[in-house]
Amino acid sequence: MKHLTLLVALAACARANTPPAPKASPYDAKIDALVAAAQKDQHAVGVSVAIARGDTIVVAKGYGFADVAKQVPATADTVYRIGSVTKQFTAVAILQLVEQNKLKLTDDIRTYLPDYPTHGQTITLQHLLTHTSGIPSYTSVANWIEIGAKPMSRAQLLALFADKPLDFQPGTAWAYSNSNYYLLGMVIEAVTKRPYADVIRDKLLVPAGMHASGYCNDAMPHHAQGYSVKTGAPVPARPVDLQHPFAAGALCSTVKDLIAWQRALDRGTLLRPESLAKMRAQAKLADGKPTGYGYGVFLGELAGHPRVGHAGGINGFTAMLARYPADDLTIAVVANAEVETPETLEKAIARLVLDVPVETVKQEQLAAGDRARYVGTYAIEGYGPEAPTLRVFEEGDALRVQATGQPVATLLYQGKHTFRLDLDPEVEIVFPADGAHAAGFTLHQHGMSIEAKRAP
Repeated sequence: MKHLTLLVALAACARANTPPAPKASPYDAKIDALVAAAQKDQHAVGVSVAIARGDTIVVAKGYGFADVAKQVPATADTVYRIGSVTKQFTAVAILQLVEQNKLKLTDDIRTYLPDYPTHGQTITLQHLLTHTSGIPSYTSVANWIEIGAKPMSRAQLLALFADKPLDFQPGTAWAYSNSNYYLLGMVIEAVTKRPYADVIRDKLLVPAGMHASGYCNDAMPHHAQGYSVKTGAPVPARPVDLQHPFAAGALCSTVKDLIAWQRALDRGTLLRPESLAKMRAQAKLADGKPTGYGYGVFLGELAGHPRVGHAGGINGFTAMLARYPADDLTIAVVANAEVETPETLEKAIARLVLDVPVETVKQEQLAAGDRARYVGTYAIEGYGPEAPTLRVFEEGDALRVQATGQPVATLLYQGKHTFRLDLDPEVEIVFPADGAHAAGFTLHQHGMSIEAKRAP
Protein backbone atom coordinates (compact mmCIF):
# COMPACT_ATOMS: atom_id res chain seq x y z
CA MET A 1 0.00 0.00 0.00
CA LYS A 2 2.83 2.39 0.81
CA HIS A 3 4.39 1.65 -2.57
CA LEU A 4 1.07 2.34 -4.31
CA THR A 5 0.69 5.64 -2.45
CA LEU A 6 4.19 6.67 -3.50
CA LEU A 7 3.51 5.85 -7.16
CA VAL A 8 0.27 7.85 -7.10
CA ALA A 9 2.07 10.79 -5.52
CA LEU A 10 4.83 10.69 -8.12
CA ALA A 11 2.29 10.50 -10.92
CA ALA A 12 0.41 13.49 -9.54
CA CYS A 13 3.65 15.44 -9.25
CA ALA A 14 4.50 14.60 -12.84
CA ARG A 15 1.09 15.74 -14.06
CA ALA A 16 1.40 18.99 -12.13
CA ASN A 17 4.68 19.76 -13.87
CA THR A 18 3.55 18.74 -17.37
CA PRO A 19 3.32 21.87 -19.52
CA PRO A 20 -0.05 22.51 -21.13
CA ALA A 21 -0.27 22.07 -24.90
CA PRO A 22 0.58 25.28 -26.76
CA LYS A 23 -2.01 27.23 -28.69
CA ALA A 24 -1.35 29.27 -31.80
CA SER A 25 0.93 32.18 -30.94
CA PRO A 26 1.72 35.47 -32.65
CA TYR A 27 5.34 34.29 -32.94
CA ASP A 28 4.69 31.20 -35.05
CA ALA A 29 5.19 32.66 -38.53
CA LYS A 30 8.28 34.66 -37.55
CA ILE A 31 9.88 31.70 -35.79
CA ASP A 32 9.11 29.53 -38.81
CA ALA A 33 11.03 32.04 -40.91
CA LEU A 34 13.96 32.16 -38.47
CA VAL A 35 14.25 28.38 -38.47
CA ALA A 36 13.97 28.18 -42.24
CA ALA A 37 16.82 30.67 -42.59
CA ALA A 38 18.95 28.71 -40.11
CA GLN A 39 18.30 25.47 -41.95
CA LYS A 40 19.30 27.08 -45.23
CA ASP A 41 22.37 28.94 -43.99
CA GLN A 42 23.73 26.32 -41.58
CA HIS A 43 22.31 23.16 -43.17
CA ALA A 44 20.52 22.14 -39.99
CA VAL A 45 18.82 18.77 -40.44
CA GLY A 46 16.15 18.66 -37.76
CA VAL A 47 15.32 21.40 -35.24
CA SER A 48 12.86 21.48 -32.34
CA VAL A 49 11.85 24.64 -30.51
CA ALA A 50 9.84 25.33 -27.35
CA ILE A 51 9.09 28.69 -25.73
CA ALA A 52 7.36 29.27 -22.39
CA ARG A 53 6.14 32.47 -20.77
CA GLY A 54 5.46 31.71 -17.14
CA ASP A 55 3.67 28.36 -16.93
CA THR A 56 2.39 28.52 -20.50
CA ILE A 57 4.15 27.00 -23.49
CA VAL A 58 3.47 29.38 -26.36
CA VAL A 59 5.45 27.51 -29.02
CA ALA A 60 6.44 23.84 -29.31
CA LYS A 61 7.31 22.73 -32.83
CA GLY A 62 9.66 20.63 -34.88
CA TYR A 63 11.20 21.29 -38.28
CA GLY A 64 13.04 19.12 -40.77
CA PHE A 65 13.86 15.48 -40.08
CA ALA A 66 14.69 13.48 -36.99
CA ASP A 67 15.81 10.67 -39.31
CA VAL A 68 16.70 11.54 -42.90
CA ALA A 69 16.88 7.98 -44.23
CA LYS A 70 13.45 7.07 -42.87
CA GLN A 71 12.00 10.54 -43.52
CA VAL A 72 10.84 10.81 -39.91
CA PRO A 73 9.89 14.44 -39.18
CA ALA A 74 11.25 16.28 -36.16
CA THR A 75 8.56 17.29 -33.66
CA ALA A 76 8.33 18.86 -30.22
CA ASP A 77 8.45 15.30 -28.85
CA THR A 78 11.61 14.23 -30.66
CA VAL A 79 14.33 13.05 -28.26
CA TYR A 80 17.79 14.56 -28.78
CA ARG A 81 21.15 14.23 -27.07
CA ILE A 82 21.61 17.50 -25.20
CA GLY A 83 25.36 17.33 -24.50
CA SER A 84 26.58 19.78 -21.90
CA VAL A 85 23.09 20.96 -20.96
CA THR A 86 23.47 17.82 -18.81
CA LYS A 87 25.81 19.72 -16.50
CA GLN A 88 23.03 21.65 -14.77
CA PHE A 89 21.29 18.36 -13.94
CA THR A 90 24.51 17.11 -12.36
CA ALA A 91 24.83 20.37 -10.43
CA VAL A 92 21.29 20.09 -9.08
CA ALA A 93 21.92 16.50 -7.98
CA ILE A 94 24.98 17.71 -6.04
CA LEU A 95 23.00 20.57 -4.47
CA GLN A 96 20.28 18.14 -3.39
CA LEU A 97 22.93 16.13 -1.56
CA VAL A 98 24.12 19.35 0.08
CA GLU A 99 20.56 20.05 1.25
CA GLN A 100 20.45 16.53 2.70
CA ASN A 101 23.72 17.20 4.60
CA LYS A 102 25.42 14.36 2.76
CA LEU A 103 28.23 16.56 1.49
CA LYS A 104 29.52 20.15 1.49
CA LEU A 105 30.68 22.17 -1.49
CA THR A 106 33.88 23.00 0.38
CA ASP A 107 34.74 19.31 0.77
CA ASP A 108 37.98 18.10 -0.77
CA ILE A 109 37.13 15.73 -3.63
CA ARG A 110 39.40 13.13 -2.01
CA THR A 111 36.74 12.79 0.69
CA TYR A 112 34.68 10.89 -1.89
CA LEU A 113 37.34 9.90 -4.43
CA PRO A 114 40.29 9.08 -2.15
CA ASP A 115 42.51 7.73 -4.93
CA TYR A 116 42.21 10.76 -7.19
CA PRO A 117 45.56 12.60 -7.53
CA THR A 118 45.27 16.33 -6.76
CA HIS A 119 48.97 17.12 -7.30
CA GLY A 120 49.50 18.62 -3.87
CA GLN A 121 46.49 20.95 -4.17
CA THR A 122 43.10 21.07 -2.47
CA ILE A 123 40.38 20.66 -5.08
CA THR A 124 36.86 21.13 -3.78
CA LEU A 125 33.45 20.21 -5.15
CA GLN A 126 32.91 23.94 -5.67
CA HIS A 127 35.96 24.05 -7.92
CA LEU A 128 34.51 21.23 -10.01
CA LEU A 129 31.07 22.85 -10.28
CA THR A 130 32.50 26.19 -11.41
CA HIS A 131 35.28 24.97 -13.75
CA THR A 132 37.96 26.51 -11.53
CA SER A 133 39.74 23.28 -10.57
CA GLY A 134 42.53 23.43 -13.14
CA ILE A 135 41.91 19.79 -14.09
CA PRO A 136 42.47 19.30 -17.85
CA SER A 137 39.45 18.29 -19.92
CA TYR A 138 39.55 14.72 -21.17
CA THR A 139 37.76 15.73 -24.37
CA SER A 140 40.69 18.00 -25.26
CA VAL A 141 43.18 15.16 -25.60
CA ALA A 142 44.63 14.51 -29.03
CA ASN A 143 42.43 12.31 -31.25
CA TRP A 144 39.50 12.42 -28.83
CA ILE A 145 37.00 11.81 -31.65
CA GLU A 146 38.64 8.46 -32.37
CA ILE A 147 39.29 7.63 -28.71
CA GLY A 148 35.74 8.54 -27.66
CA ALA A 149 34.21 6.02 -30.04
CA LYS A 150 35.84 3.10 -28.27
CA PRO A 151 34.60 1.39 -25.10
CA MET A 152 36.77 2.18 -22.08
CA SER A 153 36.60 1.35 -18.43
CA ARG A 154 36.27 4.20 -16.00
CA ALA A 155 39.87 3.67 -14.94
CA GLN A 156 41.00 3.97 -18.57
CA LEU A 157 39.08 7.20 -19.06
CA LEU A 158 40.40 8.69 -15.82
CA ALA A 159 43.91 7.84 -17.02
CA LEU A 160 43.42 10.35 -19.85
CA PHE A 161 43.58 13.27 -17.43
CA ALA A 162 44.02 12.34 -13.77
CA ASP A 163 47.82 12.19 -13.76
CA LYS A 164 48.34 15.27 -15.90
CA PRO A 165 49.54 18.46 -14.16
CA LEU A 166 46.86 20.96 -13.27
CA ASP A 167 46.52 23.82 -15.74
CA PHE A 168 46.47 26.31 -12.84
CA GLN A 169 46.15 26.45 -9.07
CA PRO A 170 42.55 25.70 -8.09
CA GLY A 171 40.43 28.83 -7.74
CA THR A 172 42.83 31.15 -9.56
CA ALA A 173 41.50 30.83 -13.13
CA TRP A 174 38.56 29.53 -15.16
CA ALA A 175 38.75 26.89 -17.87
CA TYR A 176 35.85 24.79 -19.14
CA SER A 177 36.60 21.14 -18.45
CA ASN A 178 34.37 18.11 -18.95
CA SER A 179 36.58 16.28 -16.48
CA ASN A 180 35.10 18.39 -13.66
CA TYR A 181 31.60 17.08 -14.25
CA TYR A 182 32.74 13.53 -14.94
CA LEU A 183 34.22 13.56 -11.43
CA LEU A 184 31.04 15.08 -9.98
CA GLY A 185 29.12 12.14 -11.41
CA MET A 186 31.50 9.81 -9.61
CA VAL A 187 30.95 11.75 -6.39
CA ILE A 188 27.18 11.37 -6.77
CA GLU A 189 27.59 7.62 -7.17
CA ALA A 190 30.00 7.40 -4.22
CA VAL A 191 27.62 9.24 -1.89
CA THR A 192 24.33 7.66 -2.99
CA LYS A 193 25.70 4.16 -3.69
CA ARG A 194 23.58 4.19 -6.85
CA PRO A 195 24.28 4.62 -10.58
CA TYR A 196 24.28 8.22 -11.77
CA ALA A 197 21.55 7.50 -14.34
CA ASP A 198 19.22 6.15 -11.65
CA VAL A 199 19.79 9.12 -9.34
CA ILE A 200 19.05 11.60 -12.12
CA ARG A 201 15.92 9.71 -13.13
CA ASP A 202 14.47 9.29 -9.65
CA LYS A 203 15.52 12.55 -8.00
CA LEU A 204 15.25 14.97 -10.93
CA LEU A 205 13.45 13.72 -14.02
CA VAL A 206 10.46 12.02 -12.38
CA PRO A 207 9.69 14.90 -9.96
CA ALA A 208 10.03 17.39 -12.83
CA GLY A 209 7.62 15.45 -15.02
CA MET A 210 10.24 14.81 -17.69
CA HIS A 211 8.71 11.64 -19.10
CA ALA A 212 10.79 11.38 -22.27
CA SER A 213 14.22 12.16 -20.80
CA GLY A 214 17.01 10.02 -19.42
CA TYR A 215 20.55 8.78 -19.84
CA CYS A 216 20.91 8.42 -23.62
CA ASN A 217 20.56 5.09 -25.32
CA ASP A 218 19.59 4.32 -28.88
CA ALA A 219 16.54 2.34 -27.76
CA MET A 220 14.76 5.45 -26.43
CA PRO A 221 11.47 6.06 -28.28
CA HIS A 222 11.37 8.97 -30.76
CA HIS A 223 15.16 9.31 -30.66
CA ALA A 224 16.65 11.45 -33.42
CA GLN A 225 19.60 10.32 -35.50
CA GLY A 226 22.68 12.55 -35.29
CA TYR A 227 24.42 14.07 -38.29
CA SER A 228 27.50 15.95 -39.38
CA VAL A 229 27.24 18.27 -42.37
CA LYS A 230 29.67 17.70 -45.25
CA THR A 231 29.57 20.04 -48.27
CA GLY A 232 26.07 21.07 -47.31
CA ALA A 233 24.66 17.55 -46.96
CA PRO A 234 23.95 15.49 -43.82
CA VAL A 235 26.03 12.39 -43.13
CA PRO A 236 25.83 10.14 -40.06
CA ALA A 237 27.83 11.59 -37.18
CA ARG A 238 30.87 9.83 -35.85
CA PRO A 239 29.96 7.44 -33.03
CA VAL A 240 30.69 8.08 -29.37
CA ASP A 241 30.53 5.55 -26.55
CA LEU A 242 27.81 7.01 -24.32
CA GLN A 243 29.60 5.94 -21.15
CA HIS A 244 32.22 8.60 -21.84
CA PRO A 245 30.15 11.83 -21.61
CA PHE A 246 28.56 10.53 -18.37
CA ALA A 247 27.65 13.36 -15.96
CA ALA A 248 29.24 15.94 -18.27
CA GLY A 249 26.98 15.35 -21.25
CA ALA A 250 25.13 12.02 -21.56
CA LEU A 251 21.48 13.01 -21.09
CA CYS A 252 18.76 12.99 -23.72
CA SER A 253 15.62 15.11 -23.67
CA THR A 254 12.92 16.90 -25.65
CA VAL A 255 12.28 20.64 -25.85
CA LYS A 256 9.04 20.23 -23.90
CA ASP A 257 10.82 18.30 -21.16
CA LEU A 258 13.47 21.03 -20.95
CA ILE A 259 10.71 23.57 -20.35
CA ALA A 260 9.37 21.30 -17.59
CA TRP A 261 12.89 21.19 -16.11
CA GLN A 262 13.11 24.96 -15.81
CA ARG A 263 9.60 25.14 -14.37
CA ALA A 264 10.52 22.57 -11.70
CA LEU A 265 13.60 24.58 -10.75
CA ASP A 266 11.76 27.87 -10.49
CA ARG A 267 8.81 26.38 -8.61
CA GLY A 268 11.07 24.90 -5.95
CA THR A 269 10.21 21.31 -6.88
CA LEU A 270 13.86 20.27 -6.98
CA LEU A 271 15.81 22.78 -4.88
CA ARG A 272 15.26 25.24 -2.09
CA PRO A 273 15.28 28.89 -3.24
CA GLU A 274 18.63 29.55 -1.55
CA SER A 275 20.22 26.61 -3.37
CA LEU A 276 18.88 27.79 -6.74
CA ALA A 277 20.23 31.28 -5.98
CA LYS A 278 23.70 29.81 -5.39
CA MET A 279 23.48 27.84 -8.61
CA ARG A 280 22.70 31.02 -10.56
CA ALA A 281 25.28 33.24 -8.87
CA GLN A 282 28.55 34.00 -10.65
CA ALA A 283 31.50 32.18 -9.18
CA LYS A 284 34.47 34.39 -8.37
CA LEU A 285 38.16 33.66 -8.59
CA ALA A 286 40.58 34.08 -5.71
CA ASP A 287 41.28 37.66 -6.85
CA GLY A 288 37.56 38.50 -6.86
CA LYS A 289 37.17 38.42 -10.65
CA PRO A 290 33.78 37.03 -11.74
CA THR A 291 33.82 34.04 -14.05
CA GLY A 292 30.47 34.39 -15.81
CA TYR A 293 29.62 30.84 -14.67
CA GLY A 294 27.57 29.46 -11.79
CA TYR A 295 26.90 25.77 -11.15
CA GLY A 296 26.33 24.17 -14.56
CA VAL A 297 25.09 27.41 -16.16
CA PHE A 298 26.53 30.48 -17.85
CA LEU A 299 25.30 33.84 -16.56
CA GLY A 300 24.97 36.98 -18.62
CA GLU A 301 22.39 39.16 -20.30
CA LEU A 302 20.81 39.95 -23.63
CA ALA A 303 20.31 43.67 -24.20
CA GLY A 304 19.86 44.24 -20.46
CA HIS A 305 17.72 41.15 -19.84
CA PRO A 306 19.42 38.78 -17.34
CA ARG A 307 20.06 35.38 -18.93
CA VAL A 308 20.87 31.96 -17.47
CA GLY A 309 21.77 29.31 -20.01
CA HIS A 310 23.97 26.58 -21.35
CA ALA A 311 24.70 25.16 -24.77
CA GLY A 312 25.39 21.53 -25.52
CA GLY A 313 27.29 19.78 -28.25
CA ILE A 314 27.96 16.08 -28.74
CA ASN A 315 28.56 13.96 -31.83
CA GLY A 316 25.66 14.70 -34.17
CA PHE A 317 23.72 17.02 -31.86
CA THR A 318 23.65 20.59 -30.52
CA ALA A 319 21.36 22.21 -27.95
CA MET A 320 20.63 25.47 -26.16
CA LEU A 321 18.51 26.05 -23.06
CA ALA A 322 18.11 29.63 -21.82
CA ARG A 323 16.12 31.18 -19.01
CA TYR A 324 15.37 34.91 -18.70
CA PRO A 325 14.24 35.04 -15.05
CA ALA A 326 13.21 38.70 -14.96
CA ASP A 327 10.95 38.10 -17.98
CA ASP A 328 9.73 34.64 -16.92
CA LEU A 329 10.81 33.39 -20.34
CA THR A 330 12.36 30.02 -21.18
CA ILE A 331 13.59 28.98 -24.63
CA ALA A 332 14.79 25.51 -25.63
CA VAL A 333 16.26 24.77 -29.06
CA VAL A 334 17.84 21.47 -30.07
CA ALA A 335 19.14 20.11 -33.37
CA ASN A 336 20.38 16.77 -34.66
CA ALA A 337 23.40 18.13 -36.52
CA GLU A 338 26.75 19.61 -35.58
CA VAL A 339 25.73 23.21 -36.29
CA GLU A 340 25.49 26.51 -34.39
CA THR A 341 21.74 26.71 -35.04
CA PRO A 342 20.47 26.28 -31.43
CA GLU A 343 22.66 29.06 -29.99
CA THR A 344 22.04 31.59 -32.76
CA LEU A 345 18.37 30.69 -33.08
CA GLU A 346 17.72 30.95 -29.34
CA LYS A 347 19.04 34.51 -29.23
CA ALA A 348 17.08 35.48 -32.32
CA ILE A 349 13.91 34.10 -30.72
CA ALA A 350 14.64 35.89 -27.46
CA ARG A 351 15.02 39.20 -29.29
CA LEU A 352 11.70 38.57 -31.02
CA VAL A 353 9.77 37.67 -27.87
CA LEU A 354 11.38 40.37 -25.72
CA ASP A 355 10.99 42.95 -28.49
CA VAL A 356 14.72 43.63 -28.52
CA PRO A 357 15.95 45.07 -31.83
CA VAL A 358 18.46 43.00 -33.74
CA GLU A 359 21.85 44.58 -33.23
CA THR A 360 23.32 46.05 -36.37
CA VAL A 361 26.97 45.08 -36.50
CA LYS A 362 29.11 47.16 -38.76
CA GLN A 363 31.96 45.74 -40.79
CA GLU A 364 34.84 47.95 -41.76
CA GLN A 365 37.05 46.99 -44.65
CA LEU A 366 40.53 45.60 -44.08
CA ALA A 367 43.25 45.64 -46.72
CA ALA A 368 45.02 42.36 -47.47
CA GLY A 369 48.18 43.55 -45.73
CA ASP A 370 46.20 44.45 -42.61
CA ARG A 371 44.36 41.11 -42.56
CA ALA A 372 47.67 39.25 -42.60
CA ARG A 373 48.65 40.42 -39.11
CA TYR A 374 45.75 38.49 -37.56
CA VAL A 375 46.14 35.26 -39.54
CA GLY A 376 47.46 32.34 -37.49
CA THR A 377 46.62 29.63 -34.98
CA TYR A 378 45.96 30.61 -31.38
CA ALA A 379 45.77 28.46 -28.24
CA ILE A 380 43.48 29.23 -25.32
CA GLU A 381 45.54 29.93 -22.21
CA GLY A 382 45.17 27.76 -19.13
CA TYR A 383 44.57 24.47 -20.92
CA GLY A 384 48.14 23.21 -21.07
CA PRO A 385 49.77 21.56 -24.10
CA GLU A 386 46.47 20.17 -25.40
CA ALA A 387 44.69 23.53 -25.42
CA PRO A 388 41.83 23.98 -27.89
CA THR A 389 42.89 26.19 -30.77
CA LEU A 390 41.31 28.86 -32.92
CA ARG A 391 42.52 29.21 -36.48
CA VAL A 392 42.21 32.62 -38.14
CA PHE A 393 42.59 32.51 -41.91
CA GLU A 394 41.82 34.49 -45.04
CA GLU A 395 39.14 33.43 -47.46
CA GLY A 396 38.76 35.81 -50.37
CA ASP A 397 38.65 39.30 -48.88
CA ALA A 398 37.27 38.07 -45.53
CA LEU A 399 38.79 36.83 -42.30
CA ARG A 400 37.41 33.58 -40.95
CA VAL A 401 37.85 31.85 -37.62
CA GLN A 402 37.36 28.24 -36.63
CA ALA A 403 37.69 26.74 -33.17
CA THR A 404 38.65 23.10 -32.72
CA GLY A 405 35.71 20.98 -33.82
CA GLN A 406 33.46 24.01 -34.45
CA PRO A 407 31.92 25.57 -37.58
CA VAL A 408 33.69 28.35 -39.47
CA ALA A 409 32.60 31.92 -38.60
CA THR A 410 33.34 35.27 -40.20
CA LEU A 411 35.21 37.97 -38.27
CA LEU A 412 33.51 41.35 -38.67
CA TYR A 413 36.01 44.18 -38.24
CA GLN A 414 34.88 46.93 -35.85
CA GLY A 415 38.00 49.07 -35.97
CA LYS A 416 40.84 49.37 -33.44
CA HIS A 417 41.83 45.67 -33.86
CA THR A 418 38.41 44.52 -32.62
CA PHE A 419 36.15 41.95 -34.29
CA ARG A 420 32.70 40.46 -33.79
CA LEU A 421 31.47 37.05 -34.97
CA ASP A 422 28.79 36.86 -37.63
CA LEU A 423 27.29 33.77 -35.96
CA ASP A 424 27.05 35.55 -32.60
CA PRO A 425 27.73 39.32 -32.67
CA GLU A 426 27.90 39.41 -28.88
CA VAL A 427 31.21 37.55 -29.05
CA GLU A 428 34.06 40.04 -29.29
CA ILE A 429 37.71 39.33 -30.14
CA VAL A 430 40.28 42.03 -29.43
CA PHE A 431 43.85 41.80 -30.73
CA PRO A 432 46.78 43.85 -29.36
CA ALA A 433 47.59 46.99 -31.32
CA ASP A 434 51.32 46.41 -31.65
CA GLY A 435 53.40 44.01 -33.77
CA ALA A 436 53.41 42.97 -37.41
CA HIS A 437 51.77 39.69 -36.34
CA ALA A 438 49.33 39.62 -33.42
CA ALA A 439 50.81 37.76 -30.45
CA GLY A 440 47.37 36.76 -29.19
CA PHE A 441 43.90 38.08 -28.49
CA THR A 442 41.25 38.45 -25.79
CA LEU A 443 37.87 36.80 -26.36
CA HIS A 444 34.91 38.34 -24.54
CA GLN A 445 31.94 35.97 -24.20
CA HIS A 446 29.30 35.17 -21.57
CA GLY A 447 30.67 37.96 -19.38
CA MET A 448 34.11 36.33 -19.37
CA SER A 449 37.43 37.40 -20.81
CA ILE A 450 39.51 34.53 -22.19
CA GLU A 451 43.10 34.96 -23.30
CA ALA A 452 44.69 33.22 -26.25
CA LYS A 453 48.26 33.23 -27.50
CA ARG A 454 49.64 32.64 -30.96
CA ALA A 455 50.78 29.04 -31.24
CA PRO A 456 54.40 28.42 -32.26
